[in-house]
Amino acid sequence: MPDASQDELGILARTFNRMADDLSGMYRSLEARVEERTRQVRTASEVARAVISTPNLEDLMRRAVELIRDRFGYYHAAIFLLDDGGENAVLRAATGEVGAALIARGHTLGVGSTSIIGWVTSHNEPRVASDVSRDPIHFKSELLPGTRSEAAVPLQVGGRVLG
Repeated sequence: MPDASQDELGILARTFNRMADDLSGMYRSLEARVEERTRQVRTASEVARAVISTPNLEDLMRRAVELIRDRFGYYHAAIFLLDDGGENAVLRAATGEVGAALIARGHTLGVGSTSIIGWVTSHNEPRVASDVSRDPIHFKSELLPGTRSEAAVPLQVGGRVLG
């Protein structure tokens, strides 16, 4: 076998085999990233269709959190909207029994509070905590003990934060 040889041809064969393995791995990684991006675009499209076809805001938010949870494989998704005074982010839609319990008890987080939602509504910028145990502003909910990461995106119109 040429790649078992110790001469220049063997070295060249082993080098080409390593390069082929590396390229194959990079190709699989690229395929996975393209597949993930395609899934994200499809989800955004589904949410957009839901916006167009749902005249009721409560139904729209409920459908949006369910789509986000299901399509991205999250165990929980929620939408917060600011109250009339712009001081608190009020939970308006959330998935599962935990979401229903939080909505029933009127769960709110203050704008600028020590929470990802508080930070995002205050700074009008998205924030991702890949590891919430290391994020100093993550708000730990006793109802969501399995949370390992958290992401929040501001909902805004004309640069003004709505939630």
